Amino acid sequence: LCALEKLEELQLGGNNVSVFPAGMKRMTSLTKLSLTANKLKMFPSQICELPSLKTLDVSRNQFNFLPLEIRYLTSLTDLNITENSLKSITAHVGAL
Repeated sequence: LCALEKLEELQLGGNNVSVFPAGMKRMTSLTKLSLTANKLKMFPSQICELPSLKTLDVSRNQFNFLPLEIRYLTSLTDLNITENSLKSITAHVGAL
C-alpha cells in the first residue's frame, strides 16, 4: 500500500487499524484520507508529512491530543476529529 505514491484518496475506515504505517508518509499525492472508526490511540504523526492532504477524517478513534506537527498540514481544508477523547484543542489547530 505504501508504494502507491500517486494515490490521491484512501479510505481505511472501520478496519480496526491501531498503527499507521510509517511508510504512508511517502504517499505525497494523497488529498483525502479517512481513518474513521479505527483503534488509533495516538494521532499518527506521519499524517503531518502529507503535503497535499486537504481532507482528513480521524473521527471515532481513541486519541486524546493532536500533535503540534498538525500545523504543517497547510493544504488541509476539512478536518473531522469528532468522537475522540481529546482533552482540549490548542491554538495550533486553529491556525490551520
